[in-house]
Amino acid sequence: MAACALAKRHLAATLSVILLFLLLAGNASAGTRDRPTVAVVLGGGSARGLSHIGLLKALAENGIPVDMLVGTSMGSLVAGLYAAGLSVDNLAYLVTTVDLGLLFEPLVPPRGGLVGAQRFGRFIDLLTDSATFEQLPVPFYAVLTHLESGREVVWNKGRISRGMLASMSIPGTFPPVELDGEYYVDGGVASMVPVQAARRLGADVVIAVDVRGQRTKPVDPENALEVLDAVLSHMLEANADAQLALADVVVFPDIPAGAGLEYDRAEDFIAAGYEAALAAIPQIRARLLELDPDFPFGSKPPPPGWPADVFADRVAKAFSLATADVQLLQLAAAPSVDLRSHQPARLQLGFDVYLGRLGRQPTLALYSLHRTAAGWVHTLGLGFGTCRGLCGAVFFRHGPGDPRWSPGLRFEGLVGDLHYTLEWESRAQPAKPGWQAAMMVPMTSEALVRGRQLLVQLQQDPRGLYGAPAGHVQGEILHRWYLPAEKRNVLGLLRGATHLYAGVGTAFTMGGARVVPMLEAGLVSNEYLFGLRPFRLRVAVTYRGGESWGLHISVGD
Repeated sequence: MAACALAKRHLAATLSVILLFLLLAGNASAGTRDRPTVAVVLGGGSARGLSHIGLLKALAENGIPVDMLVGTSMGSLVAGLYAAGLSVDNLAYLVTTVDLGLLFEPLVPPRGGLVGAQRFGRFIDLLTDSATFEQLPVPFYAVLTHLESGREVVWNKGRISRGMLASMSIPGTFPPVELDGEYYVDGGVASMVPVQAARRLGADVVIAVDVRGQRTKPVDPENALEVLDAVLSHMLEANADAQLALADVVVFPDIPAGAGLEYDRAEDFIAAGYEAALAAIPQIRARLLELDPDFPFGSKPPPPGWPADVFADRVAKAFSLATADVQLLQLAAAPSVDLRSHQPARLQLGFDVYLGRLGRQPTLALYSLHRTAAGWVHTLGLGFGTCRGLCGAVFFRHGPGDPRWSPGLRFEGLVGDLHYTLEWESRAQPAKPGWQAAMMVPMTSEALVRGRQLLVQLQQDPRGLYGAPAGHVQGEILHRWYLPAEKRNVLGLLRGATHLYAGVGTAFTMGGARVVPMLEAGLVSNEYLFGLRPFRLRVAVTYRGGESWGLHISVGD
C-alpha cells in the first residue's frame, strides 16, 4: 500500500510539473505571440526614390515595425542598405554628402548601356562588408526583370550588391546584370511597385510607396523625348495601379514626375517622403489594430546604424577603395580650342587609357596632341596615381623641327581645395627647356558654389603650347567671380546649370619687362549625365590689354 501511495504521489508531482511547464510555455507564447507581418514595398523612381528614406524615418519614429523590405530600382537600393543595418541618418548622409556620381563611369564605346556601375557595386560591398541576402537581420527582396522573357523575378540570394545593381539597371542607361547565367534589368520594367511579390512572400500588411510623382506641366507633342517618356509612363502605370490596389496603405510623396534626375535635391525628397508618411501613420496604425487590437507598436527597433563620425570614416574608406582606379584629373591635355588675334589657332586634346594597377596605384597610358604656331606637337607618356594629393607621368614629346623625342615629367594633384600642375620638358628647343607651374583654388566645381576662384600660372614655353612661343618666363594671375544659377533638366538626359562669370587679372614677364591687364568673361555649363556623371564646358572671351583678344572653348578644366 505504501508503495502504491508513493507511486501516486510521484505521478501527481510529475503531472504538476508538466502542467506548470505548459502554463509557462503558454504565457511565454502569449508574450511573444504571432502578430501581423509588416512589409514595406519601395517603388522605383530614380532620384525621386530618395524619398523612401523619409518614409523609413517616420515609420521608425512611430514604432511601426519593418519585418520585410521589397524594392524595385531606387527602392531596392534604399531597402537593401537599410536591411543591411544602415540607419536613416546613415542613408541621409550618404545621399546628401557623398558625390556618388564618381562611382559611375561612362562606357566608351557603349556596352549594353551608356554608364557602368561596377565601382558602385564595389562601394556597396565595402560599405556593407559584402553582405549577402542570407545574412541580413531584416529580410530583403530585390525585384528584377528577366531580360529575355520580361517576367518579374524576386531575387534574394548571394551578395545584396548584385541584386541591387540588377534591380536598378535602367535599360539603355546601365548594362544588364548577369546572375546565375541569366541577364536582368531594372525591376520597374515588370513591376514598378511590387506589392504582389510582398503578398506572395507572406506579408499580412503591405505599406507601399509610389514615387512616380505628379506631372506639373502638359506633354509637349512636338518634343519627341517628352512624348516617348509619357507613353512609356502610361505603359508602366497600368501595372503599378493594379499592384497598388493590393496594398493596405499607399504613401504618395509630393514630388514632381520630372524630378528623376535631380539627385542634388535629396534633402527635399527625403523631407517629402517623411511628410507623406507622417500623414499616413494614422491609417497604418488603424490597419494594424484592425488585425491585432493588441499590436505591439515599438517592439521592433529600427537598425541602429553607425555613429555619425564612424560612418563618415567608413564611407570615406569605402569610397577611396572603390574609386582607386579613377583618375580624378586628366594627365593628358583636356580638349580645348584657343583663337587669338594676330596668332594662329591653338588646339589641344588628349586621353588617358587605364592599363591596370602597379602595386596599389592605377597606371595609365596618355597621349596629347597640341597644334602650335609651328605645327603639331605629340606627347606620349605613362602616368601613375589617382591625383588625390599627387599623380604623375613620364612622357616623351616631339614637334616640328625636333630631331628627336624630348623626355619630360608631369606632376598633378589636389591638396585640400588647391589643384596644382608642374611640368618640365628637358629640351623644348636647342637653347632652353620648357616648363610650367600652375595652381587653381578652388576647383571649378567648388568655385561654382563659392562664387570665386584664383588661377596663377608661370611658364617658359618655347614650343607655344600655352600661348605665343616664348623663351623667357611669363605668367598670369586671374581672379574669377561666378554668378549663381538655377539647375535645370535638358532632354531628360542632363541635369545641371550654366553659370556666367567674369575675371580680372594681369599678364606679365619676369623682370617687369611687360605687365598688362587681363579681362575675361564667359560661361561654364556644369552638367551631369543622367543626373550622376559630371562633365563641364567652358566658353570665354579674353582680353590682354593692348595686345590681343581671344576666344577659349574647353571641356573640363
